[in-house]
Amino acid sequence: TVYWRALRDSPGDHVASFQALDPRSGVRALHDALPLSNLFPPSEWRAGYFARDERRLEIAANAPPGIYRLEVGIYDFATMVAVPARLGPTGPPQSRILLATFRVPPPAVGADSIGRRQDARFGSDIRLLGYSIQRASEGKLGVVLFWKTERPMSDDYTVSVQLLDGDGKLVAQRDSEPANAYYPTTVWEP
Repeated sequence: TVYWRALRDSPGDHVASFQALDPRSGVRALHDALPLSNLFPPSEWRAGYFARDERRLEIAANAPPGIYRLEVGIYDFATMVAVPARLGPTGPPQSRILLATFRVPPPAVGADSIGRRQDARFGSDIRLLGYSIQRASEGKLGVVLFWKTERPMSDDYTVSVQLLDGDGKLVAQRDSEPANAYYPTTVWEP
């Protein structure tokens, strides 16, 4: 739910554009429409008019986990040109404003999803339940780790995955926060 207030009479027919953006590829959900579901267009508003506008954005069930951004911008219906927005009276003009951030958790994992079970504890808060190995492409190997936390985390941790040859020599290594750095441990839930 957002609230609009007309600063002058008949501010024009502006479309409100709401976007949910993931940290990897951008827009995951979009809703563009005149405020108030086109029932009372802004061109009919008078100065001081206050409107409550409800929108619903659907995030696909298979969306990647991460911290998403909810942003809003407005553009002129006739010209499709963005209307600059400011946060406060002295803020710089922007095409979009951040309304909120929210967490999209990884999908629930059933016991049958874990290729190889491994109950390893890291400290008192993190458990590695197991892993799956997938051949991604020529010369590449995919590793999916299945984690669990016992309580909310206050620190972000880095995961290091190493591939060793038969002699124990390092062949490849990848270090990053979980989910390729898109789902830090501080947002994990027990």
